[in-house]
Amino acid sequence: MISAKMSVTLLFGVLSALSQTTSADEYVVTIKADNPRLALVSAALEPEGAEIGMNEEGVHGLENGWATFVQNIEVAGADGTTYAVEAQADSRWSLPDYVAGPINLTYEVVLGHDEVEIKFGDNGAAYAMPTGVMWAGRALFIAGKPARDISIRFDLPDDWNVTTAWKEKAEPDRAFNVQNTEDLLNSAFFAGTHEQVDLIAGEVTLRLALSGENTLAMRDQITDMTGLYLDYYESAFRSPTKASMVLIASDRSYWGGELMGRAISLSIGGKPPPGYNPLSALSHVIAHEIFHVFSLIRMEISEDPGTFQWFAEGFGAEYAAWLARLRLGQFDAEEFLAELVTQRDKYQAQLDGTLTLESAGKTKAEHYDMVYSGGFIAAMSLDFLIRSQSNGEKSLDDLWTYLLNHYPRGGEELTIPGLLEAALGLYGSGIAGELEAYITSPDPIPFMENAALMGLRFGDGILTVSGNASASQKALWESFVTR
Repeated sequence: MISAKMSVTLLFGVLSALSQTTSADEYVVTIKADNPRLALVSAALEPEGAEIGMNEEGVHGLENGWATFVQNIEVAGADGTTYAVEAQADSRWSLPDYVAGPINLTYEVVLGHDEVEIKFGDNGAAYAMPTGVMWAGRALFIAGKPARDISIRFDLPDDWNVTTAWKEKAEPDRAFNVQNTEDLLNSAFFAGTHEQVDLIAGEVTLRLALSGENTLAMRDQITDMTGLYLDYYESAFRSPTKASMVLIASDRSYWGGELMGRAISLSIGGKPPPGYNPLSALSHVIAHEIFHVFSLIRMEISEDPGTFQWFAEGFGAEYAAWLARLRLGQFDAEEFLAELVTQRDKYQAQLDGTLTLESAGKTKAEHYDMVYSGGFIAAMSLDFLIRSQSNGEKSLDDLWTYLLNHYPRGGEELTIPGLLEAALGLYGSGIAGELEAYITSPDPIPFMENAALMGLRFGDGILTVSGNASASQKALWESFVTR
């Protein structure tokens, strides 16, 4: 997958003094102007047991994982003793002769991630631009035992800068403090001659890295939309966020986004998806990813593989993004109703009598429309039912507000039983039972039936407000559109 093996002589002495004087991990990332697709990494860290490894949580489809692009790994003890390194599965390496203490690790990573097919795109891994390089922590860093207060320094061409969510040190230049190993591996940065913009929205400090002609032409729209959605979600879910984040946006061959901890990576394609104009595509990608700020990085969600993909992507980010765009006037109600039909059709096309929302996430790439469109249709159907049964007094937003406050990061883990218990407490057994069926049953979600409760009528492939809708139904629909 890599066209040619690139090798550079690495010296183990770079970090020997550091490893003897500190218990915190330290990294140096070197990128040369004449070969920006090669990153040289030196680190002082302590192995986990007798292993070191990369973060393989993301879906990428690479047979050898992120280790596909790693080469020339060398490990030595603080006294200079060289250790053997043996490759294991899932981008991990064992050190069979290691006993205890910190090590000095050096290795290279070839930036070839944008030259192969990666599921869900290289904006969640790495790519090169004429103005520099984007690296996700999962694709670059090898770590050991979980550590706190990690130091990282960049050795780059003189005219390059680094844009990241990490806290910059007063000195030396291009050096940062990283909260912990999780923040290191679930992160991203752009290094190069790109344009950097700082944005403050409420208590969120967002640093933007913008690269490419199309992206820079939409700089004002990117900053305006980002601030707009941050403010909207804080208001809608009554849950202000305090965070320092980075948003990296570059010209790419496709439209997409990826959230990695406190980092959002956006790919801005030259041609938007069918039915979108460039600003519409940009708006939806930003609205989707910004919602993840209010869910994935703030909530403690079960790590059971795949179980919550429908919840995070369709039921959460797609539901929130479409409603935010509707209520902020980026399209009208008629266009929104047409989108509901489109999403319903995508979801129904994946129904096969066995697939469920819960099971679809375990093979997310193969069941994309079930995860995204299906999760969205489940959210809309449940919201319509909640509004109808409560005479407009309650909505699905109440569930999200509850979850954000009762399952904070570092606290109790949200599971499916916990989600159903929350729905039971907020809405009663009827709604909780419907939600459970949506999640676990392969039967079609009764979307059109619940849409009719809001005074909507489906006919000839079109969803409209029925001329026979009652006054209370029209009021429900109007309150939905305006919140």
